[in-house]
Amino acid sequence: MRAELLVIVSVAAVMTAGTCSRDATVSCESVVETFKTKWPQIYKAANSPAIYCFDRGSEAGGGGYAHKPNRIDINTRVSKLAREHGVQDKQLPDFWRNALVHEMGHAYAHTHGFDDRWKEWSALRGIPDELGTKAAQEDYAETFALWLGWHGPPEHYTRHHPGGYFDFQHAGGKPTREKFLELHELGWLPDK
Repeated sequence: MRAELLVIVSVAAVMTAGTCSRDATVSCESVVETFKTKWPQIYKAANSPAIYCFDRGSEAGGGGYAHKPNRIDINTRVSKLAREHGVQDKQLPDFWRNALVHEMGHAYAHTHGFDDRWKEWSALRGIPDELGTKAAQEDYAETFALWLGWHGPPEHYTRHHPGGYFDFQHAGGKPTREKFLELHELGWLPDK
């Protein structure tokens, strides 16, 4: 198990409009450090994944990726797909924060053996079976992020793009306070 945080800096980044910069990587690193400082017990409970901030390029699919075993990548550039759905460069710190806590949700789920329990999650959240495991996993990661008090993708992304980029991540809708407490009591969500 890795207890320390690893951050890799992209040296190929160039500072121009609409692209990543060294400053962007440093800012992403500060988002990671803020998470670790605010939620050390969550970071540890997710098996202390290595977190890398680097420029995956604008063609990369999203803001972050949780890899097995024990790694999270955060793209320091707004992807083409995210840009098409309203994310702007000035929103990058929020975008990285959302990506990090979302991917931490995936890492936490994997660490706690939820991989074989997605049908149970779907039933608890009212997610139709035909949406499948991916919808349940993404809904979990967003629910995890909301539980920790970090907002997910801003509502205007979904409102302006119904059926688009972020909708599948909210397959069960935003949980009520009561639902959050139930999911916590059932062991799906960590203590905070």
